[in-house]
Amino acid sequence: IDRFLLLAAYKSERFQDFAGQAAQALGRSVTVEVSIEPSQAGTGGALFHARERLDDAFYLFNGDTLLDVPLDALARKLADSRNIGCLALRHVQDASRYGVVDVDADRIVRFGRAPLPGESAWINGGVAAFRRSFVDRLQTRGAFEVQALPDLASEGALAAVKAQGFFIDIGVPADFERGQIEIPNYRRRPAIFFD
Repeated sequence: IDRFLLLAAYKSERFQDFAGQAAQALGRSVTVEVSIEPSQAGTGGALFHARERLDDAFYLFNGDTLLDVPLDALARKLADSRNIGCLALRHVQDASRYGVVDVDADRIVRFGRAPLPGESAWINGGVAAFRRSFVDRLQTRGAFEVQALPDLASEGALAAVKAQGFFIDIGVPADFERGQIEIPNYRRRPAIFFD
């Protein structure tokens, strides 16, 4: 991957500063661009406002999660003409912070409720591949997880890759603190991708 598009609203100037330094920091030739939302528009709105800058097929990563999954596995599933998207799923022991993803073989069939504390389930791991037509289902504001993914699942147009690699979601302060130790340790371990 040699082209990145960062979707930003809050403190977008920091993303622009990073974009200007990314090639040097990565030590290879890359293009890093920033799409700034006119106002905080949610995950779907951010993507909608960047729609003219997207490739025909693209990867989408949540900025607050890290999931170790080979991207080519998502690309292979997206190549199936039935699929508009493919999500990397992760099984977690306590899925109460997340919505449940119901899967039949390698097909996402439903997005469900958040389970009870301590209940394990498959969740959206924050890594996906989409066709550009995905953006046609979005609005100027809102979450694509609500606006588009449930409909795609009911239409049979969402594939799943079940990943068992390292996963962390730093969306709450306790897990952000945990990430300060676990992420550097993860970088030193061999990868385990699938169950």
